[in-house]
Amino acid sequence: MQFSKNKLCLALLAATTASVNTQAQNTDFMLEEIIVTAEKRETNLQDTAIAVTALDAGMLERSKIEDSLDLQFAVPNLMIGQNTNPTLRGVGQSVLGGGADPAVSSSFNSMPIAPTGENYDLERIEILRGPQGTLFGRNTTGGVINTISAKPTDAFELNLSAQVANFGSIRTKGALNLPITDSITQRFAFNTVRRDGYTENEFNNTDIDGRDEYSIRSTTRFEFGDSADATLIVQHFKEDSDRQSAVKVACKPDPTIGCAPDTGTTIGYPADYPGSAEATGIALGLIKADRYANNPNPKDLRTVSIDTDPTFDVEETFASLEVNFNLADDLTLTSTTAYKDNKTDQFRDFDLAAAPDAFNTTIFTPNGELTYFYDGELQSRSDYSPTQRNHRDLEEFSQEFRIASDFEGPLNFLAGVSYTESESYFWGASYIPAMHTPVANALNPALPTITGGFTNEIDFKSESRAIFGELYYDLTEDLTLTAGLRYTKDKKRSTSGANSLGLVTNFVEAKGDWEEVTGKLNLNWNVDLAFTDDTMVYATLSRGYKGGGLNPGNGQLPTFEPEFIDALEIGTKNTLLDHRMQLNAAAFYYDYSDYQVGGLINGVGVNFNAEKVKVQGLELEGVYLVTENLMVNASASFLDTEIVSSDPLPNTSLGSVGGLPITEDVEGNDLPNAPQMSFNVGAQYTQNLNDQMELRYRLDYYWQDQYQGREFNNYTYDSWERVDAYLTLSESQGRWEVGAFVKNITDDEGVTGGSAEASLVGLFRKLRLLDPRTYGVEFTYHWD
Repeated sequence: MQFSKNKLCLALLAATTASVNTQAQNTDFMLEEIIVTAEKRETNLQDTAIAVTALDAGMLERSKIEDSLDLQFAVPNLMIGQNTNPTLRGVGQSVLGGGADPAVSSSFNSMPIAPTGENYDLERIEILRGPQGTLFGRNTTGGVINTISAKPTDAFELNLSAQVANFGSIRTKGALNLPITDSITQRFAFNTVRRDGYTENEFNNTDIDGRDEYSIRSTTRFEFGDSADATLIVQHFKEDSDRQSAVKVACKPDPTIGCAPDTGTTIGYPADYPGSAEATGIALGLIKADRYANNPNPKDLRTVSIDTDPTFDVEETFASLEVNFNLADDLTLTSTTAYKDNKTDQFRDFDLAAAPDAFNTTIFTPNGELTYFYDGELQSRSDYSPTQRNHRDLEEFSQEFRIASDFEGPLNFLAGVSYTESESYFWGASYIPAMHTPVANALNPALPTITGGFTNEIDFKSESRAIFGELYYDLTEDLTLTAGLRYTKDKKRSTSGANSLGLVTNFVEAKGDWEEVTGKLNLNWNVDLAFTDDTMVYATLSRGYKGGGLNPGNGQLPTFEPEFIDALEIGTKNTLLDHRMQLNAAAFYYDYSDYQVGGLINGVGVNFNAEKVKVQGLELEGVYLVTENLMVNASASFLDTEIVSSDPLPNTSLGSVGGLPITEDVEGNDLPNAPQMSFNVGAQYTQNLNDQMELRYRLDYYWQDQYQGREFNNYTYDSWERVDAYLTLSESQGRWEVGAFVKNITDDEGVTGGSAEASLVGLFRKLRLLDPRTYGVEFTYHWD
C-alpha cells in the first residue's frame, strides 16, 4: 500500500512538472502574487529566499482551514501532533514541564505572542520552515507559524458567515470595516464555535470533546500624515467546552508495569501491577481486581467508557500595538508591543475509564463504598473514579524595536532589539481513591496521613533579551548576499512543590540562564533561464537555538541544556508558463545537537539532552493554473531522521526499578512525529453558469506515512489519509456564496499523536485522532 501511494505521489508531481515542457501560450490570466513578511519586511513570496508556505484568505476559506490542525494538510513536513504541538521537518517538542519551550514558535503579525482560538478574518498564514534564529530568535529550531490578521481599510465593508454541520455544529464569523475619519479606520471581527463532541461516551450516553467558544477582535488603525501610523489590536477569547487533549486509552496489559512498551494502538485498560496505587487495596480485598470488567474499553477508537465527563474553561485577553515612523524617505522605525493574559481551568477523568462497582464490602468500605476525594470534595462512593483538576494563570509580554532601510544603492539593513517575558502559575490536584484507603494508616500508624492524592504548584518566570540584525548586499544585479546575527540572553526560574493533597510547603527552586549567538548566511541568485519566467536559486547556512529549560520540582536535575541546529538548505523558486505555474523545491540537511527529550518519571517531568541527531529531506511545492477556471496544486515531502549518538535515555514506558527509571538505547532510532513521506494534491474548477453566478468544485487529498510515537521506536503509528470535497455557488461579483463541504470523506481514524501517561494510571497511551467525517453547508454575504 505504501509503495503504491508513493508511486501515485510521484506520478502526480510528474504530471504537474511535465507541463513545463509544453509550449506556453500568451494568456490574459495568471497566478496572483502573494506578499509575505517572512523577513519582517514585505516581499513577494517567490522572491523570498526562505522555504515558506503562504496561505492567503482565499486559500484558507476555500480549503476550510479553520484551526491549526487543518494546517498540516497544506504544508510540507508539518505535523500537528499530541496537544497540538507542531513539528516541522521532524523538529518539535519532546520535553515535558513548564520549563520547556516549543521548537516551532507561533507569531501573530510577526510578534512572538499569539492569541488563542481558531482562524478568522485573516490576511494569510505564513509557515516558515527551518531555523529562523536571526529575525524570530530563540525557540525556532523547527520554524515559525506566523498569522497575519486583516487590517482596517478606508472603505465600508461587512461580511457575515454562518455554517451548519453534523455533530450539531454551528459556526459564525464576520467582520465590519468602518472608515471613521480620513486618518482613523476601524475593523471589528468575531468568531463563534459550538458543536457536540466527536467522541461517544457509552458509559453515560453522552458525547464529549465538544466546543463552545467565541472570540472578538477590534483593530484600529491611525495614520499621522505621511510620517507615521499605528495599529492597535484588542482580542478577547472565551471557551467553556467538555474536552481534554485526548480521551482514548490504548494499552496492551502488562502485569509488571501496567501497559507494555509496544502498546501502539492496542485497545485495553492497564493491568494491576505490584507498584500501582491500587495494589495494597486489591491485596487486602477492598478494591476489586476486575473493577473494569463490566465496562471494558470499547474497540472503536471514537468511543470511550468513562465515568467523569471533562471540562475545559479558558478566558483570555490579548492586545498588541504596532507603530511605524518614517525617519526619512528610506528609513523606517517600527515598535511592536504585545500582551496576553490567559486563565485556564481543566477537570478530567484521570484513568479514562469507568468502574461503577469497584469495592468489596469490608469494615473499611461499608456497603461497598469508599469515602475519598472526588475533585476536592469528600464523598462516599461505590465507583472507582480518579480525577484531576488543573488551573493555570499565564501572562506574556513582548517589546521589539527595529529599524529598516530602503536605500537605492546595493546595501540595505534591518536591525533591532527585543524583550519577551512570561510569568505563569500552575496549580494541579490529582485525586486517587486508592491513596485514601484508611486501612493503610491502620496497618502502619507511623505513615503520614494519606489524603488521597497529590497537589502540585509551580511558579515560573522566563525572560529573553536579544539584539539582532541582517545586512542585504547586491553583489550584482542578480546576486544578493544576506548576513544575519542575533545575540540572545535567556533567564528562567521556577519555584515548585508537590505533596499530599492540601497546602504545598516543600518548594524547590530552580533557575538557569543561557546566552547564545545565532545567525545565517544566504546567497540568492536570480537566474535567467529560457524556459522560465522567473527563477531564483538560493543557499542558506543558518544556526537555530532553542533555549535551555528547567525541570520544576527536581532538585537532583534542575536544568537541561539548550538545543542547536546547524542547517544547510538549497532551494529554488520558479515561475513558468506566463506566470501560470509556480514550482518550488528545497533540500536541507541538519546537524542537530543536544536534542531535548524527556518524560514523566515518578510523576515529575525530567528532561535530558541527546548528543547528536541527523535530519535531511526534500520538499516540492507546485501550483498550476491550467486554464482560467482550472487550478491544480501539489506538494510532496521526504524526510530522513536519525539519533546518531546519545547516552541511553530513561524510557518512562518501561517503568522503574527501585524508584529509578529504566534507560534504553536510542542510537539509530527515528525522531518522533517525523513521517518519512507525505504529500497532498488539490484541484479546483470554476464553472460560469451565467453572467451572475458561478459554481466552484474543489477536491483535496492528503496522505502521510507511518511514524514513530516516541524516540524509543517502541511503537509505530500507521499511515493515514484524508479526502475533502467542497462545492460552492456564488454570485460572480462576490456578494454572496453558498457552499457545501465534506471533510475526511473516508472517515479515516488515523492517529495523529500519542502520549505515555503517568505510572499512577498504568503508563497507558492517550491517543489523538483525525477529526471524523464532517459535512455541512455555509452561507456568506458581503456588503460594501
